[in-house]
Amino acid sequence: CVCELETILNKSQSTISHHLRKLVVAGLIQGYKKQKYPPSNSYCENKSQP
Repeated sequence: CVCELETILNKSQSTISHHLRKLVVAGLIQGYKKQKYPPSNSYCENKSQP
């Protein structure tokens, strides 16, 4: 959850989301919807990448 990373990294939600999006576009991680309400996205390593 991005909210957990906010605390660990001491960065804003928007900064973390921005960088997570770059990792998704690069194919390094995959994002998926964890639940519909409240909205929650999770990310995991893209194991299909060499």
